[in-house]
Parts: sequence; C-alpha cells; structure tokens
Amino acid sequence: MCRPSATAPNSTTACPASGTSCIPTNRTTARAAPTRASATAGLDRWSVARQFRVAFGTSPTRYRTPRQLDLARGLIRARVPLPDVAVRAGFADQAHLTRMFRRAYGLTPAVWSAAVGARRPGRR
Repeated sequence: MCRPSATAPNSTTACPASGTSCIPTNRTTARAAPTRASATAGLDRWSVARQFRVAFGTSPTRYRTPRQLDLARGLIRARVPLPDVAVRAGFADQAHLTRMFRRAYGLTPAVWSAAVGARRPGRR
C-alpha cells in the first residue's frame, strides 16, 4: 500500500512501490478511499483490506480512527466547537465523535477539553 505525500494531502502522487498513482486521502475522501483503492488496484475491496492488514498490521478502519481522533484533539485544543470538530475530523456527527473519543480515551471530548484547558472563555 502506498500513502500520498504529507505535503499535498489533496493531490494524487505516484506510488513508489508500484509506480501507480496513489489515492488522495483527506477527511472528505476517507470513506471513499477503499472503493477507489480497489478500483485503482483492480481488486475487490476485501482483497484491498487483506493487503492493507498485511502491510500495516490492522484494518483500514482501525488505522483511520486514531488519526481522526488525533485531528479532533488538535481542533479541540484550537477551541473549535465540538460539532465542527466532528465534521472536520470525518465523523458522522458529534455523537459519533463522542462515542469514539470515549472508547479510545475514557473521557468525553467536553471533559477532555476542560481538563487540558481548551474551553472557550466565558463557558462554564
């Protein structure tokens, strides 16, 4: 599996391993990437998932979720409102963000935000 360059997250780059073009991965294409990868590679989505697991040691979803949560934590630190954090990080809605956040860290995003001092001024 190849990954696009970190400098151009929305562009297509050449894969060093195969010479084919990489799938752009950003928050808006994260869900579509397995379908595009299977079309580009000429494999069904299950074969792509198996190859991903061999290459990275985990499923595509389990690989993606921690990256979404890292992005969400950065946005929370930047004092972005939680509904916007959820959308920007690629979650379906704020409830989805909260479930994944609690599962990973044992705290809700609001409690974590207060603990790290990222709450907006004037909020109690």
